[in-house]
Amino acid sequence: MTEKKVTPAGSFKLKLFTVVLTTLVMLLIMELALQIIIRVRDGRWLFQRPVSSKVVYTKIVKDKRKFTLKPGFISQNQGMIIDKQGFRQGPFPIDRENKIIVNAGDSITFGVSVRNDQTYPYYLARLVRERGIPVNVLNSGIPSYNLWQSFERLRREVFTQYDISRIAVVTFQAANDVFLLSYYRGKWFPEITWADRRFIIKPSIWDKIASVHYAKQVINKISDRNQARTNRQERIARLKQKKKQKYFNFEGKRKKYDRYEGEEMLEMVRAVLHRELPLYREHNIKVILMPIDPFYYQLSNVEKNPALKKWKTLQYIVKAARDLIFSFNELLIEVSHEYNHVFFLDTRSIMDAQNRDETHADHIHYSSRGNKLAAGALLEFMIQHDMLPQPRK
Repeated sequence: MTEKKVTPAGSFKLKLFTVVLTTLVMLLIMELALQIIIRVRDGRWLFQRPVSSKVVYTKIVKDKRKFTLKPGFISQNQGMIIDKQGFRQGPFPIDRENKIIVNAGDSITFGVSVRNDQTYPYYLARLVRERGIPVNVLNSGIPSYNLWQSFERLRREVFTQYDISRIAVVTFQAANDVFLLSYYRGKWFPEITWADRRFIIKPSIWDKIASVHYAKQVINKISDRNQARTNRQERIARLKQKKKQKYFNFEGKRKKYDRYEGEEMLEMVRAVLHRELPLYREHNIKVILMPIDPFYYQLSNVEKNPALKKWKTLQYIVKAARDLIFSFNELLIEVSHEYNHVFFLDTRSIMDAQNRDETHADHIHYSSRGNKLAAGALLEFMIQHDMLPQPRK
């Protein structure tokens, strides 16, 4: 009986198979070890990693709002403090007895672009305390929320923590219904939010593999170090040029925001208001609707607009959304006339009487000065319409 000889080609294939098999086994052992380390450290396997938020001061939730503020978040650099209840912190804690003014809405109410002590809910809380008015102020704003998300937050996070009978006034200021429509256009639908675009991180299959997860961390650290060596001024100039080209110079291509008809969106907003406002009437809560109030003059002094510092670079927003913003604000005025407990405070006329370069930090958000003016106007409006308790003597 003759022995079967192993040819050089067969020997190479056997060695290759052995190397591949050994490598795979080693990788599996390493992957299992890394997964165990992550399981011990985090209390769950990497493949159980939940959907997370791109924005550090927010967290993802499972209800239809999709995201909310992260309780207890603090950033000294941003001047941002989120209290343990999940609201941007004001100057005074909410007591257990007095009525509450709730400022609801989006990033304008929240105070994007300013520190904690420069938002209009903060200024309003200081003003009522100075006047001796026994009332609390709660900042319920969340960046990127639209109108229905703001109402939903009240139900899920305000009324569950504070008895609805304690709420004296709710103010609303939300611009994102207009900008969502202007951005998504034909893809817009009533339940759409900025969550998928700006907030949600959905882990891919590769993000659930521990060896890939750690390899990406190493690459990111190396990349961050290299980026840090780049001259800061050159990097800023490059980003500005890229943004300018993206939004202004590519003729024939879509800009960030485009002009778009908004009848369906406006009817949706009207329907939301008619659905939600009766609840506040039942509980004798006054509602103050506030307009979308961008950086430019709108009702008076419009001839000053071309002289505004932001006018040249932000004209694309003005052209895209001005008519829609005006229609949105007119709708709020109309709805306020349909309910005895609903009011409209027109901050546009207040800001138009000022230098709008000083009242706005960017295209839509108030500066510290703008927030101080809004707070003062809110207080006088509420006093004028007898919405607040009498001052203590």
